[in-house]
Amino acid sequence: MNRDASHELQVLIDALLDGRADADQQARLQMILRDDPEAQLWYLRYVNLHSCLRMTAASPIQASGSESPSEEPPVAGGVGSCVPIHRERRRLQIGVALAALAATLLLAVWGWMHQLPRPEPDGPPARVVEVRGQLEVLAQDGTARPVMAGDAIARGQTLRSGDSASSAVIERAGAPIELGANTFISFAGLAAEEVQLTRGGAHFKAGPQPLLVRTPHAEIRSESAALTLAVTDGSTRVSVHGGTAQLVRTADRQAVSIPSDAWVVAGRDVGPLVAHPYEKRPPTAIIPTRHAVEAALSPNGTQLALFTSRIELWDVTSRKLLLTLAERKSRLNELGFSPDGRLLARGGQSPFLELWNLDDQQATRTFAVPRAKEEAIAPTFSADGKYLAALAHLPGNIQGVRTWRLADGAVMPEPARSRKLKSLVALPGTSSFVGGTGEGDLMRWHAATGAEEATYQSGQRFAIKHLAASGDGRWLAHPAQDGILIWDVAARKPKHLLDGTGKLAFSPDGRWLAAAFLGYLDVWNVATGARALTIPTERDGMIWLAFTPDGKTLLALSGVQGRILLWRLPELS
Repeated sequence: MNRDASHELQVLIDALLDGRADADQQARLQMILRDDPEAQLWYLRYVNLHSCLRMTAASPIQASGSESPSEEPPVAGGVGSCVPIHRERRRLQIGVALAALAATLLLAVWGWMHQLPRPEPDGPPARVVEVRGQLEVLAQDGTARPVMAGDAIARGQTLRSGDSASSAVIERAGAPIELGANTFISFAGLAAEEVQLTRGGAHFKAGPQPLLVRTPHAEIRSESAALTLAVTDGSTRVSVHGGTAQLVRTADRQAVSIPSDAWVVAGRDVGPLVAHPYEKRPPTAIIPTRHAVEAALSPNGTQLALFTSRIELWDVTSRKLLLTLAERKSRLNELGFSPDGRLLARGGQSPFLELWNLDDQQATRTFAVPRAKEEAIAPTFSADGKYLAALAHLPGNIQGVRTWRLADGAVMPEPARSRKLKSLVALPGTSSFVGGTGEGDLMRWHAATGAEEATYQSGQRFAIKHLAASGDGRWLAHPAQDGILIWDVAARKPKHLLDGTGKLAFSPDGRWLAAAFLGYLDVWNVATGARALTIPTERDGMIWLAFTPDGKTLLALSGVQGRILLWRLPELS
């Protein structure tokens, strides 16, 4: 054990032996000793030493003054023994006491270990109720298999999703657990109601037994509350909906009670834990559609394109359906407006892009990707409206970027590193695109030539699967390994690292950045990096987010029910 671990163990044992240990300290001591043989041996030796010192102090031989006062104090040797430092009578007396102590300790440990929860004989502790998108379960030997509704998740297995559009609902001991995007969750726990969440988001509701959720940064206990967690490599954010929960930060064991309708962030912050109340701000309006899987807002903010089983065009103000386009049954259906709002591009599970003219509601052109098995996704118009780009995608892998000139349909050259791209955005005010790579950096290239114009390197390795650009072209933002990274485009340097994650959208003037994840919406001041507003969304995980052109309304697509929600924002400062 290292110095910090042994010090923590010593403090806990001292509290236990002195009768000062509370329930949390006892639970922490039990957790440490259960899984660490070295800690168990350290525990027995330390208790042995403690007992030796007490017996020495209380010995009648010492009290009679027959022993030399200059003798060394006893030192703990092996388990159940003290190093003898007194005469034979003393040795015999201490030896008998230690034998009794060792027997007592062994019986106590044996009884303690036999009280540990055993694997449930009635089957695995979790069952998949619903799957949206693609998820897989990892066995203890590292093998993976796809997850489908009705599958069982056994203890020792991990459920994961690297796809931002994938989620699932599972049941564990009668309590629902709804998982958000990019989730890594394990059901290998010490107790039946313990869950380990490594990364991503999840919505938990405690069942008949108290629920313990462990993350890399905190332990959260709840007996009645509904919890929403968002976990990155750098921090854990916990929101409570009804009831209360207790959070203990892993780094320093600091604890905080979280009341209903409040949230706490633990992890990168070194200051005290603080429970922040939510500002209650329910959606002001809802577009009356369900089961949408993709959305796009027109540049003037008046029209909203949705994909359900067909393409639908809605009026944002009146919330009325304007028109529907051809039905397409496909797993991938992504939409993008041209800068003038007259054209709508649709990519999906097919080797071509469709271009629709919204004036006459006709598909005017089709752009094919080179290989028949590829899917054209993330259709993106350049800011000047002259080019259309898309990522060429094989299931599970990006195969580069394809760019066409709208005037004649000519295919433009690919940038040299296009096969590394995982996301795509147009850079406002230019004919250039910016893409996020699977290695954690950004690359900028010219649409006409494919020539790389700039590289933005963060020094960290992670896949950038979502990217946002501000309307003035000054800022770029994306979820990073331990938060949200905002880039200064001109300086090619990171501006801020924010303790959030999820889908992102800049306000039109570039002053504000919104982040939507499972259970909350955050709005950040881009210049200062300060959080200006937090809005609870309960269990809704957002898979798309946009500001209206006036910057006063946020639109979001719920991944739970496929609904469009609208929030009217207060005056931000």
